[in-house]
Amino acid sequence: LYRAVKEELADDGKAAPLDRCFVLREGTDITLIGWGAVLQEVLAVAARLAEDVAMLDVMSNGRVVLGIAIGYKPDEFALYGVVLEKRGARFEEQLAIMKGLWTQESLTFKGTYYTVEGRLEPKPVAKPHPPLWIGGHSRAALRRVAKLGDGWHPVGANPAVPLGPAELRASLGELSKLTEAGGRDPRTLTISYKAPLYDAGKPCGIEANAAKY
Repeated sequence: LYRAVKEELADDGKAAPLDRCFVLREGTDITLIGWGAVLQEVLAVAARLAEDVAMLDVMSNGRVVLGIAIGYKPDEFALYGVVLEKRGARFEEQLAIMKGLWTQESLTFKGTYYTVEGRLEPKPVAKPHPPLWIGGHSRAALRRVAKLGDGWHPVGANPAVPLGPAELRASLGELSKLTEAGGRDPRTLTISYKAPLYDAGKPCGIEANAAKY
């Protein structure tokens, strides 16, 4: 069973989605705790995110799945002073930092964008670390999933970059090839495809509203 906590909850002036997960884990027997809309890790602080996820994983006894992606909206990156075109490289460095903090007794990391030295306690319950589901379905995103991810979480309902059945099938084939080329078994990846379901016999909300005018 997967409990989704919408990322949009962070826009209501209250707790961010990860904070909501701390609340949801209380009194539940849900197998996995996570959220449907992936976090834009490039705009987060890797060490803080690693600490929050580790604590939540301990409190939920290893039931956390972390959904992450690089994002794509220029205004959001401009707000944080991050160069949009460098987000992929930053993302991969942040993943290395998080995995290092979760799995190593102490971490010394010196990259192009980040330098981290220290240790993280407590470590996550999940071993080697909570599963990482990476979003996006560009070829670059598929390469990251094949190399760094434990799962793929594409969003099929984004009008800007639609992912229909034919495209999904092709992307799954490409992901399988990339994963095998990297020496990993594609069957170990979790596929979590996010898209709304509609009743084909009934008009969707937009069509219904349009009919009034």
